[in-house]
Amino acid sequence: MSHPQPNPQNDPKPLAVTQDMVQSNGLTLHVAQAGPVEGPLVILLHGFPESGATAWTRQMPVLPADG
Repeated sequence: MSHPQPNPQNDPKPLAVTQDMVQSNGLTLHVAQAGPVEGPLVILLHGFPESGATAWTRQMPVLPADG
């Protein structure tokens, strides 16, 4: 199986991402936020064995542009 090679000319501009830890129901969750606060909420969840720090770095910059 071949994987597409990254093309820097097609890559969107990187977003400013803020990171935080959130307590919920006795769990501590790592949260990365990007895009306009007034925009619609989109939640991206990663699965094992991916790392939350890098799982969505290529998708996050595209989402605010799509509204």
